[in-house]
Amino acid sequence: MNWSKGKLGVRSLKAKDKVLIKKWLTDPKILEFYEGRDKPYSLDMVNADFYDHNPEIDRSIVIYKDSPIGYIQIYPINEQTSALTEYMSKGNVWYGSVHRRGRLLE
Repeated sequence: MNWSKGKLGVRSLKAKDKVLIKKWLTDPKILEFYEGRDKPYSLDMVNADFYDHNPEIDRSIVIYKDSPIGYIQIYPINEQTSALTEYMSKGNVWYGSVHRRGRLLE
């Protein structure tokens, strides 16, 4: 996904972002809200969780004023990706965004 409006933008995840994601996921302030402060990520964990090449998941970096400030992933809700299938209706496609543990971000 590539999108921008003013100072805010979203661009597709790139191989060079592995180091950035690892930096974020070793920061105790970020881990407090993600996996827990006692679970810092290694580069192998970043590769496994963010670079599995699943074509249904659109992984992106959020940019503000030309600086990366966050990560987002979007995927279609279906029986394989979510327990939220009760929200699906025929003829419509629904999308969700979750972090590694599968909890919805609101």
